[in-house]
Amino acid sequence: MRKKKSITPDQVDWRTRVVTSLAADAVLPSGRTAVKGAAVSLSTIFKQGENTLSVGDPSASALYLNLSHKAYLKSLRLHPFQNSVSQRNNYKLSAQTYEYLEQISACVIFAFSALEAFANEAIPEDFTHQAKRRTGIFVAFRKDSIERHISLDEKLGDVLPKALDKPSPKGSQVWSDYVVLRRLRDRLIHLALRLPCLKIALSIFHMLLGVWTFKMNFHKNVS
Repeated sequence: MRKKKSITPDQVDWRTRVVTSLAADAVLPSGRTAVKGAAVSLSTIFKQGENTLSVGDPSASALYLNLSHKAYLKSLRLHPFQNSVSQRNNYKLSAQTYEYLEQISACVIFAFSALEAFANEAIPEDFTHQAKRRTGIFVAFRKDSIERHISLDEKLGDVLPKALDKPSPKGSQVWSDYVVLRRLRDRLIHLALRLPCLKIALSIFHMLLGVWTFKMNFHKNVS
């Protein structure tokens, strides 16, 4: 039987959630033979009327990270302090500033959402987390309960390091960057528009116009 030329894992779109490879040649349900090393991934079926679409099961964290990175790249081209815009044309300057704020806001929100999705995806199915509540009682949380009831701080700082046998990122530079990201995201989602005039420089939009100096390290390795 003629073997079909197979795709290897490194040729699969990086946003696919689960990708592995065959340990040996295998006959597919279609009757075709897939060779050793061929990529294997979960598929998601979408139906609309008589139309059916089968695609690799998407990784939410990868989708959100990609959206964040695209918005970040757009924001670099729009920052009013880094790109020349006529100061005499107030309407044009305002429009570009608004576009920058849209993109940098999307960057922050989707970056945080990517971390949330990653934390939930990375928790092993059989893992149990023991957490001490305010009452002093220890409560056991399984994966589904961890996803719903444990904060992202605790997931990243305690749960995942224990589950994956890795050191906690707490106290590191990447943790400090994460805290800045979380605070920016919270200010955007829980927006407080009515600020005293003396505190206007602390508004989220003023902070985002200054976010140019914040090193978003999570974008460096995204391609």
